[in-house]
Amino acid sequence: MLEVIWLIIPGTAIWVYFDAKSIGVEKGKLKGLADMGPAGWFFACLLLWIIGFPLYLSKRGEYKNISQTSRNQAVQRDLRNCPYCAETIKREAKVCKHCGRESTESPAALPIRRESAGPTLGKVLMK
Repeated sequence: MLEVIWLIIPGTAIWVYFDAKSIGVEKGKLKGLADMGPAGWFFACLLLWIIGFPLYLSKRGEYKNISQTSRNQAVQRDLRNCPYCAETIKREAKVCKHCGRESTESPAALPIRRESAGPTLGKVLMK
């Protein structure tokens, strides 16, 4: 039985390290004791498994939400609306993929697409 425990602890610590790296865990994203990077979570789970592993599992959802939000913000900065048909296109696009018209304005001068915080995500507000 003791051999199984000695396999579970390092196994879960390694899983936590790679899982934390894959979901984008970074130090400084959360407040308090759970504010660690992947290496910090690895050592917390390896040395204090009974505390570190359940704490990581409880904070994992928060880390996923934070990383998803920052990915969405990065995507939003790369989008703009076509000046002719108002469909969403990439910021650097010279020709709209929806209406086929060529944009005469430089992409840097056009406003960034902003979505409303309301229940419908289809509403688009201009900066």
